[in-house]
Amino acid sequence: MATHRPSSTTMSLHAVRRLPHLALAVCLQAPMLCHANELLGCWQGEKVSQFLADGRSHEQASGGGVIEFTASEIVTWRFGSLQPVEIRYRYAIVRPGVYAATLTAHSVLPDTAGSAREYEYKVEGDLLYITTYPQTTRPAPLTAAVKVESRSRRIACTTTGQPAPAATAKP
Repeated sequence: MATHRPSSTTMSLHAVRRLPHLALAVCLQAPMLCHANELLGCWQGEKVSQFLADGRSHEQASGGGVIEFTASEIVTWRFGSLQPVEIRYRYAIVRPGVYAATLTAHSVLPDTAGSAREYEYKVEGDLLYITTYPQTTRPAPLTAAVKVESRSRRIACTTTGQPAPAATAKP
């Protein structure tokens, strides 16, 4: 009696049908792997809101900064001050919607290297929303920011950190 042996085409189709189940299993076991890619790329800052310990808040446009996310590093460039500032972080997605970042280099304040905190993030289309709670003493000084929210828009990456010309043009 001859045994039926599946062809390679049959095996391939069976494997392809199982891919969604495999992807779901990976996401359930390691959810951070399913959310990391949405951060990758460059983002132009549009707005930053700081909430102070005394209840006041400050909101400002932040069009001078660019954030670039790679697989394991964040590089930020700020151009609005007297000298350009470059800040580098090592980061990892620690749970869906949250990454932990450690500052590894700061072009103006090198002594801040090693500081770490978590950031909540949400990507909606081409917008990135980030919320963080800066570390401060307890009780916090009245003028200290206890919460910072930002909104950035996805842009084309360049090698200088400067926004690509198309990213700065307004419709």
